[in-house]
Amino acid sequence: MTELGEGIAIGILPPIKDAEEPRSPGNLVVTLKETSSGEAIKDVKVSIAGASSGEATTNAAGQCRFDGIAAGFYTLTLTQDEFEMSPDKARFAIHPDQTLKLNIKVRRVLTTVIMKRIHVRGTLKAAGGDKSELEYGHWWVEVDGSQSFGWWPASGVSIGGTFLGVPGVLNEMKGAGGTATRDPHHGDPGDEEFSPSVLNGKSAADIKKSIGDFASGFSGKYGSTWRWPAKHNCHTFQEQMMKDVGLSKSNSKKLN
Repeated sequence: MTELGEGIAIGILPPIKDAEEPRSPGNLVVTLKETSSGEAIKDVKVSIAGASSGEATTNAAGQCRFDGIAAGFYTLTLTQDEFEMSPDKARFAIHPDQTLKLNIKVRRVLTTVIMKRIHVRGTLKAAGGDKSELEYGHWWVEVDGSQSFGWWPASGVSIGGTFLGVPGVLNEMKGAGGTATRDPHHGDPGDEEFSPSVLNGKSAADIKKSIGDFASGFSGKYGSTWRWPAKHNCHTFQEQMMKDVGLSKSNSKKLN
C-alpha cells in the first residue's frame, strides 16, 4: 500500500520492465480521507492521465477504483465542487498485474463560505470616557454570497450594557437592516476574511445546512444574551459555529 500526504509519496515502487516487453494491465484503488479526522471524503472526482486515462468518483467510503489500466506512469488529479484540496495531484506508477492501493490524506477549504471580521477599535479611550473613536466592529459568516449570519445586540447598547449583557438577536438588530438570513453587514469588506478549512468529510451542502441550523438554533442552545468580551457576542458566535460545524481558521484560505 502506498500512502500520500501533502503530495509526497511514501514507498518505492519496483522499476517497470522495458517497453518492448508485453505488459498486462493493472488496477488502482484510491482512498481519500480528511487529514485531521480521518473521515472518508465522498463525491470527489478522481482523474488519471498517463499510459491510459479515466475518471471515477469516490463513494461513501472515500474509495474509487480503476480496473484494467495500462502499465506505466500516471498523474492523478482530485477535484470537488466548492472545495480547494491539498494535495490535489499525485504521481504514481502501475506495473503489470499489479493492484496499487493509494491512501491519500487531504485538506479541504470550502470556498463558498467566507468568515468576515471587522475588528474592535478605540476601546482603551472609551474605557476612559472618550468614545469618539469607539467602533464595536463585527464578525459574521457569508454563505454562497446570498446568506449571512452574525450575533447582535437587539438594539443600541451602552458601555455598561456591553459588559453586563443585553438581549441578543440573530442578524436583526433594531435599525440595522438585517433579516433572518442576512446579516446587516452582508457584502461589506472585512478587516480579515478567510474561507475555512474543513475538519471532516462532509459535503458542501451538509456543511452549509449545518451553518444555517446552528444560526437558527443558537439562542435556544446558547442563550439569547449579547455581551462583550464575555459570551456571547459576534466573535464567540462565529468561533462556536466553526467548532460545532467542524471548520477551522488553521489551514484556511486568506482572502485579504
